[in-house]
Amino acid sequence: MASSNKREKSPFAWFQALCLNLLFCVFAVAFGKLVVENRKALGEEFVNSSDAVIATQTAVSKAFSDLVPAGVNQRQFWADEIEKHIREGDVIVSRGLLLAAPDMLNRKDSGAILAAANTDRAGSEEERRLAAATLFLPDDVRARYERAISPSDIETLARNTPSETEPVLDENLTTEDELPLVDQEPPPETSTSPTRSFSVLGNERDLAFQAAGWLRGDKTDVTALRLSGLGLAVQSDRLQNVRDAASVIEGASLMKSARRAGRLQSSFEKMFERRLDEALSEEDLKNALTEAFGGSASLFIQSDAILDAFVLSINTQEIGPVFSDLRRIALLSDGRPQASTLTLLEAVKNQRDLKRAELLTFAAGDRAVALTEYYGNDALSSARTVLDWTMNLILMIAGVVFLLVLMLFLALSTLGQSFKDKSRLPASSYRY
Repeated sequence: MASSNKREKSPFAWFQALCLNLLFCVFAVAFGKLVVENRKALGEEFVNSSDAVIATQTAVSKAFSDLVPAGVNQRQFWADEIEKHIREGDVIVSRGLLLAAPDMLNRKDSGAILAAANTDRAGSEEERRLAAATLFLPDDVRARYERAISPSDIETLARNTPSETEPVLDENLTTEDELPLVDQEPPPETSTSPTRSFSVLGNERDLAFQAAGWLRGDKTDVTALRLSGLGLAVQSDRLQNVRDAASVIEGASLMKSARRAGRLQSSFEKMFERRLDEALSEEDLKNALTEAFGGSASLFIQSDAILDAFVLSINTQEIGPVFSDLRRIALLSDGRPQASTLTLLEAVKNQRDLKRAELLTFAAGDRAVALTEYYGNDALSSARTVLDWTMNLILMIAGVVFLLVLMLFLALSTLGQSFKDKSRLPASSYRY
């Protein structure tokens, strides 16, 4: 009798096991398709879409709100932080804190600032909010801020003197008498590119001096040399079809400045140097420069020949990612002082962080600089990527959840059946 019962139950248990294994296979395929569909719906990470900007701005507001310690006078804390950064010369950080006033002050003060900004119709929304927030500062702090953002006549004259736009040579360069003679061409026209790029990248004559020193074995920052060469080659239109050339030049200048100041994370610096090596290797560049100089340190060298050597050494298949990184770095500036841009760049650890910094800067403006000053790399977590909930994605998620529930039901059913069969075995055995 027991043997007959066992034969009757066996086909059903076998069928359950078969169904469960088939469902596992179907689930693996469905989950793979769901991952692909989710990736499509997510799109490129940290793009400047309207939804991503709104989500990022919301996260930034939350971060500034969390910056205020519990139990303190919010307005006093906010004003003290602004005064501290004004005294330190961080006007952009102070400006960012002023723009973050609605997030850092209590509900009454925040409402008053927003109401004043919405009532006034003159200027942009940011300017109106800045003007309204300034009124909530103590008189002495407000006066100090206004003096900080209004440069004196002496500062204005100093900023416009020609000496600031002259090329700056590296400290480790040798004198001109020890270098090959270079033609005395005037520097290229600088009207199409940012002024501070040329104060860092130098001109073609400086590039020739540095290249000659490198070939002689002088201690040379080869990465900085390559950045200068790339920037000057783009500026002189020796590279064809370079999109947004001015941003590439600006990015090269900022990258060179950040390396000089030691403001780069080692992981990001190594990543960038690896890309630069693939696009413009030291070996290829040295061979091209050696040929350009003709193996002699006493020949007259045309500046064009030096830049041509850089251009000939470029791997056109690999230069695209380098230019893309330089354009992203330039976008972190957006007209701010270089020190503020380096504060943002210092928080970047990898390629993903660079995209997050770009979105954060686009969405939060000067608030991004202030947030990075306080949170460092953690500030970049405020950048958001918004998922596009398509109908296809929703149906696939529902299908995967249904398969999970069905597999769980079959697994529990099979487990319960096995316990039931075991509980009957002793009684059957006893009757025999």
